[in-house]
Amino acid sequence: MRHVSIAKRSKKSYAISLILAFVIGTIHDIGYSRGKCESLYCPEDEVVLSGDYYKAISAAAKDFQQVVRRSVRNRKSELGLFLLDIKNYLIFINIEPDGNFLINFHPKNFKDSPIKGGGATYKVSSATFELLEKEYSM
Repeated sequence: MRHVSIAKRSKKSYAISLILAFVIGTIHDIGYSRGKCESLYCPEDEVVLSGDYYKAISAAAKDFQQVVRRSVRNRKSELGLFLLDIKNYLIFINIEPDGNFLINFHPKNFKDSPIKGGGATYKVSSATFELLEKEYSM
């Protein structure tokens, strides 16, 4: 696996802000941009992902949760508990020109303040759903 910067975004990428709760089986209050729902079904009050999006996010989320558990030093502090809870992250899904997924995890604001670091970006194969590249900002 190559560990290189994968921060470049495709012009045709579909950035969808998601609450990670769907990874554990529920979808609540997920925001989306109506102009970016070309490959998703976006009715008024829900977002429906196709199975390939779910598999790509699940592959990245599995690694991300392991990395977060190893990276959070003070697991009993308010911030530590916040960062360990996967529902406190947004996921951005981008489709690269080669068809692979670019998945970005970014923590939500903590006590109305942005968190520096604490996220990760993954390139996931659209054919095998294997992690091709990963970059952490812990």
